[in-house]
Amino acid sequence: MDFEAIKQTALSVVRDPASFFRQMSKTGGFADPIVFAVAIGVVNGLVTAILSLLHLRLGPGVSAVVLLPIFAVIGCFIGGGVLFVIWKIMGSQEPYETGVRVVAYTSAIGPAVSVLHAQGIVELVAMIRERLVPGALVRGGQPWKFW
Repeated sequence: MDFEAIKQTALSVVRDPASFFRQMSKTGGFADPIVFAVAIGVVNGLVTAILSLLHLRLGPGVSAVVLLPIFAVIGCFIGGGVLFVIWKIMGSQEPYETGVRVVAYTSAIGPAVSVLHAQGIVELVAMIRERLVPGALVRGGQPWKFW
């Protein structure tokens, strides 16, 4: 995945997530989604570092550039597992890989969340919405009928 493809993918996820997740490939390996999540993690780390250096945000500072991509990869596999379990409970036949892909591609909102300083319950609600709605779309369901 090249930088232009990463940029276009991020813009697609942010501009029209419903279309993106309906059309997203459910399989094809972990490489592309993980590379995407790492790239977004680097961008998110840079944003966080700049905001920390300007004293506009508390955070890990410059180390965020290294830490956030690492956490992004770990989060993709853990979050993908959580989605996979939720989907199994709901009767879905989607593979674990699809869950990883959903989590990886929803990381596109990370830099915006860093800039907006979403905190507490707002951040939790946004995270749940950004993980479950795409999951419903990937499985062919309606975005607000995922329970």
